[in-house]
Amino acid sequence: MYWPTSAARALTVNGAGSPTHPTIAIARSRSGAYWASLTAASLTIWSTRPCQIVAAVHRTQLSIDEYGANTALSFKYDGSAIIIETDASYILLYDIMFTPGASGSGSTSSIYSYTPSSGAGTKSAKKESYAPTPTALRGAFQPEAGELVGSSTTGVGAELSKGGLGGNAPNEVVEISFRLVLRIDAGLSCALPTDSYMLVSTLSPPAIQAIPWPGQENAAAKTTVQSSLISEERVISLVHSRAMNTYIWITEDGRAHSAGLTMDIKRPTWRGKCFYGAPNRSESENLVPACKATINARFSLLTVGLEDGTLRVYTYRSPTKKPLFSHNLSIRSSLRSTASFLKTGRVTSLAWTSDGYALAVGWEHGWAVWSTYGKLMASSFRDDWVSASKHFSDAFMFGVNSLFWGPCNSELFILSSSKSKDDKPVDVDRQLFALPFARSAVAGQHSPDNTRYAFVQLDDAVLVYRGSDQPDMSIINPESDVWSHIKIPQAYLALHWPIRYASISNDGRLIAVAGRRGLTHYSAVNGRWKRYQLASQEAGFSVRGGLQWYQHVLIAACDAGGENQLRLYSRDLDLDNSQLLHLETLPSPIVLTSLFDNSLLVYTADNTFYHFLIVITKDAIKLELCGSITFEGVVGEPSRVRGMSWMIPKQQQVYGNPADDLIVATVIFLIDGKLVLLRPRQTSGDDYEEVAYDMQILADRIEYYWTHLQGIGSLENSLWGYDGHGIKLWLDALTIEQVESTDDGESGDPADRDSDSVKPGLVEGSVPHAEADEGDRDFEYKTIQERAYMPLDFYPLCVAMEKGIIIGIEPETSVKKNMDFTMFRSSTNTHLFLQHVLRHHLQLGQLEEAVKFGWHYAGLTYFAHALEILLHSVLEDEADYIQQRESPPALSESAQSKSLGASDVTPSPPTNGTHFQDVSFTSTASSTTRLQIDTDVFDSDEPRLQVLPNVIAFLQQFSPYLSVVVGCARKTEVARWKYLFAAAGEPKELFDRCLELDELNVAASYLLVLHTLEPPEESTLYSAKLLQRAMERSDWRLCRDLMRFLSSVDEDGQALAMAVQQAGILQGVDWSKRDPDKAAATIQKVGTERTEILPKAGTNGTQPSRGAGGATLFPWRHTGGGLALSLGQVGLRGGSSWGPTSPASLATSPPGTERARKTSFGLLSPSGTLSSPASTTPASASGSLTPTGNHEERRSASPRRAPSPNHLSRLDDVEEEAGG
Repeated sequence: MYWPTSAARALTVNGAGSPTHPTIAIARSRSGAYWASLTAASLTIWSTRPCQIVAAVHRTQLSIDEYGANTALSFKYDGSAIIIETDASYILLYDIMFTPGASGSGSTSSIYSYTPSSGAGTKSAKKESYAPTPTALRGAFQPEAGELVGSSTTGVGAELSKGGLGGNAPNEVVEISFRLVLRIDAGLSCALPTDSYMLVSTLSPPAIQAIPWPGQENAAAKTTVQSSLISEERVISLVHSRAMNTYIWITEDGRAHSAGLTMDIKRPTWRGKCFYGAPNRSESENLVPACKATINARFSLLTVGLEDGTLRVYTYRSPTKKPLFSHNLSIRSSLRSTASFLKTGRVTSLAWTSDGYALAVGWEHGWAVWSTYGKLMASSFRDDWVSASKHFSDAFMFGVNSLFWGPCNSELFILSSSKSKDDKPVDVDRQLFALPFARSAVAGQHSPDNTRYAFVQLDDAVLVYRGSDQPDMSIINPESDVWSHIKIPQAYLALHWPIRYASISNDGRLIAVAGRRGLTHYSAVNGRWKRYQLASQEAGFSVRGGLQWYQHVLIAACDAGGENQLRLYSRDLDLDNSQLLHLETLPSPIVLTSLFDNSLLVYTADNTFYHFLIVITKDAIKLELCGSITFEGVVGEPSRVRGMSWMIPKQQQVYGNPADDLIVATVIFLIDGKLVLLRPRQTSGDDYEEVAYDMQILADRIEYYWTHLQGIGSLENSLWGYDGHGIKLWLDALTIEQVESTDDGESGDPADRDSDSVKPGLVEGSVPHAEADEGDRDFEYKTIQERAYMPLDFYPLCVAMEKGIIIGIEPETSVKKNMDFTMFRSSTNTHLFLQHVLRHHLQLGQLEEAVKFGWHYAGLTYFAHALEILLHSVLEDEADYIQQRESPPALSESAQSKSLGASDVTPSPPTNGTHFQDVSFTSTASSTTRLQIDTDVFDSDEPRLQVLPNVIAFLQQFSPYLSVVVGCARKTEVARWKYLFAAAGEPKELFDRCLELDELNVAASYLLVLHTLEPPEESTLYSAKLLQRAMERSDWRLCRDLMRFLSSVDEDGQALAMAVQQAGILQGVDWSKRDPDKAAATIQKVGTERTEILPKAGTNGTQPSRGAGGATLFPWRHTGGGLALSLGQVGLRGGSSWGPTSPASLATSPPGTERARKTSFGLLSPSGTLSSPASTTPASASGSLTPTGNHEERRSASPRRAPSPNHLSRLDDVEEEAGG
C-alpha cells in the first residue's frame, strides 16, 4: 500500500562547513514535527517541514572524557525531553523547550528568516538593505507544504501537544537545555523513555529499573529483577507500544519476550511470555539470534528482526496468551531468488507506518519495505550496480543504520551506514536522506468509493486511474497514460500539511482532501478547488473519521473543539459554516464512516454502530438516524477496526423499509487482519428490534478488502480480500455457510503449523519449532474457504468490475550511469479475474451460471484471452495429474520438460482397457510413435477429472472457441494434447470447422498441430487446402505466412512444392531454391491480375475455381505456354514437366518414381501409406503416397521444359516489384 516515488533528498548537516563526526543515530518525536540526529559529540534537532536544523548542542571534550561518547537517543513521549545513552553507562537528559518566535504570531519566526548583521555596511549608500526583509521574501516565494503549519492567527494549534504539528511550529523557537546526568552503577545496557518512567536495563545484575522523570512525585527508583520472567540474561533491547500497553524484550541470548508492566506501590511487576526462542530449547538446535523488534498496534503484530536478515512476525492476542506465529519476511523469498547479491547482513532498524500498512527494514547492506502481510514494495538490492554512476551518492542503498517514517508516512527518513559498498568511509555530510512515498487512499480511509477506484495519494497531489473509462486495450496496456494527476492547492498545503484523508465520489469526478485542519474539495468537471474563505473557520475543526461523497454532497466526520460532528457540504456552494446543509452531533469520537447508496454507517470510539439515512426533500438534505447497535464484547478495541461495511438481503432491498436495514444487515469488519462477518439473528424476546449476532471469521491476514453489492452476475454481494500475496474471493457473502470452514485449531506439530502459515518460497534462517507450547495453542476460530484465489505479482488497488480486471501498482527502481542517484517510479499492472470465477462455476458443474457470467464480458477485446487462460490452467492441472497417475516418474518428468518443438517422448498408454483413437506423429529419430487419445478418460470417478469437459462445453457457447483451443494447444506441451483433444475433438475436425466458418487465420494456427500429429503428406494436404482457400479470399498475407511455414518445416522445399502442387498454383517451380516471400508476392501479383494471364473458365472440360471476375484462379488443366511454364522461364529453376494436371493426379506419384522424405521435414518420419482425405481429393481420385526413395531420383525423372520468351518481361516486372 506504500511504495517509493521520485528520488531521495539528501539532508545536509554541516552545509559548507568542515566534516565532523559521522551521524550514528536518528529518532523522531511522537508527532513527527521534530526529529533528532546524534553523533558521538553532538545532538541536533530538526524540523520536518521545512526540513532544517532548528537547534543543536555540542559537547566539549571534557564532557566526553567524563561521561563517555554518545551512543543512542530517544524522545520522551510528549516530545519535551531527550535522553542520550553513553558508552560509559551514563544517561544524559536534555529538555526541549518551545518558545514563541520574536516576530510574533501570524508571521514566520526569525529562525526561518535571514537577518542581516547589525554592523557597518549592512545598507547601501541609498540606505537600502542588502538583504530582503522577511516580508519581502514571503511575498516573492511561495511556501512549501507544511512550512506555515500553525501560523494561523487563531492559535487553535495550541490544542495539540507541545512540539506537535499544529503547535505553532514555525512560530516556535526550539531550545535545548541540559537537565541532568544519571550514572548507572550496575552498567547500562539500554534505556527506554515512557510517560512516567525511564526504563533502564542494567548489566550486572540483569535487571530493569524504572526511574521517574525529574520533578515527579514518588521519585524513588523502582527495580525488578528479571529472574521471575526470564533466565539471568541481559535485556539488550526494549520496545514499547503505548496503544497496546505491551513491551518486547530482546535478551542477550537472542530470544524475544512479550511483557506487560504493572506499576505496584512496592515494586513494578512484569508478566509475559517468551515467543521467539523457547527457553527449553535443546542446545543442539540452532537459534538465529534476534536483534531488533517493533510493534504494529493497528494490526496487533509483533515483529522480530534476526541476525541473518530475516524477520518473524507474530500475532499478539492478550497479555496472558502467547503470541502466535503469523509469517516470515525474507528478501530472498520475496524475490524468489537465491542470488549472491541478496546478502542483507543483520537487521539494524525496523519501523511500521502509523497506520500499520507498511514495514520498513534496514540492514547492514540495504533496506526494504513490505506491506503488512508480506508483499515486497521496494528494496535496494540489485544485480546491476555496475551500471551505476561512479559518483553515485545515494549511500543508503548500500546499508542503513536507522530509519523512521515522517508525519502521515509521506516520507521515510534514513540514516545510511558509515561505510559504503566497498567498505570505504562515506561522506559524513551525505548520510541523511528523506525518501518520498506514495500510498493508496485506502490507507487513510477505507470506504467503498476509495476501493472502487485506483486512488493514490502523494505528498502534495492525488492520482486517479482513468483507465476504466478508456477502451479495452488502453486499460491493459502498461504504456497507456491513464492516470489523472491533480495538484492540491499549495496555499492549503502550506498551512495544513500533511494530508490525512482523501476521498473520491462514486463517479470519480469529485475529490475531497483533509489535512491537519479544515478541508478542500475539487471537481474534475471544471478543474477547480474550493477552500474556506475564512481562515478562522478552516482552522476551527479537523476531520476525524473520514470523508464521503453522496452525489454532490460531501459528508465530513469532524472534531470541532472537542465536539464530534457530521457535516454536510454542497459542492455547488462556497465552503463556509453558514452554508452547511446539515449538522449532526455524536457523543463519542468517530472512528470510521462508510456510505452505501443513501445509507451512512458510522462507527464510534465507544463501540457503537450508527445507521443514518440521507433524506432529500424539496428544501433540504439531512441525516435521519435509523438506529444504532453497540458491539461491546464483540469488538475489543474500536481503534483497531480498519474497515467497515454491510450487506442487505435482496428481499429487504426490494420490499423492505430502509429504516429497518440495520436489523437484517450482515455487518463486515476488518479487525487485526481478520475479516469478520456478523450475521443478525432475532432473539427469542418480544422486541422485534432486539438483534443478536453470530460471528464468522472469513479469513485472517487480510490487509484490506472490497465489497461489490451490485456486482455483475454471480459477483453480486461478492467479497474480495487481499492477503499480501493474492486476492481471496467469496461469491455472495450473504450465503456463506459455516460448514465450509477450515479448522485452524487442529492439533499437530507446531513446526508444521508454522511452516504451513508461510507462503511457498525460499525461507531463510531456522524456524524455531519449540517456541509454541501446545497448551498455549488454543486457536479460537475457524476460517471460511474462499471460492477463488488469485495470486498476484503486484499490489492491487481496485477491481474494475465492468472490465473484468484487477488494477494494481508495481514499483520499480532505475539506476543509470548518467545519474548519481536512484529514481523510484511505478508501473500500472493488471490481472484478469474472469477465468477464476468461471473455473469456480465449472468445478461445481454450474454450466448455466458460467455461461450467463461469461456473456456479461463477451464483448471485451481480451475475452478470448481470458478463456484461453481458463482452458490452459485446467488442462495443465488435470493432464499433469493423469501423467503422474499413469506414467513412470522418469517418463512423466521427461514429458513435462519437452517443448512443442522437441516433444519426441509421449506417455505410455494406460492399461485400463479403454479404447483409443490413434493419431500418428513422427520424430527426427525416423521412428514412428503413436499419440493415443483416450476418449474414455473422463469416465473416471475422479472429481478433478470432470472440469475439462465442462470447460469445453462452456467454450463451445462462444465464438472464440476454435481459436481458444488451438491457442492453448500451441502454448502447452505436446504430452498434454491427447487429454485436450479427447475433450475438444480431433484437430482435423476442428480444422475443417474453421474452414466451414471461414476462419482462415484460426485454421492456419491448427496447421502446426496437424503437422505434429499427422503424417507429413496428410498435413501438407491440409496446408494446400488452406492455401487454396486463402487464394480464393485474396488473403495474400496468409498466403505468404503459409509459404513461410512450409518453407521453415522443410528447408529443401519439398513441403512447399507439394502444397503448391496440390493447390494447383504456380506449377513448374523448383521450391528448393525459391524465396517464399518472393513467391507469395508473385502469387499476389498474378492473382490480382489473373484475367491477363490465366485462361478463361470452362476450358479443357474441367470446372475450375473462380475469382470474383470470372477468371480461373487455379488452372487445373492447361498445356504449353501457361502460367506454370512462364514461371519456370524466369530463373525459377523449373522442375518437373507438369503437363496436363488435375487434383487427382497430384495425389499420386508418377510411375517409377519415389519421393524422398528428409528428416528435417517434420518432427517424425511416417511409415506405410495414407490415403488422401476425402475432403481434399475429388471422388475420382485414387492412389497412395509412397514416401521412399530420394530427392535426386525424383528430380531426374522429370526433364526440364524448354524456356519460352513469351512471358519473360511480364514476370520480370513481378520479380522487381517483389523485391527480387
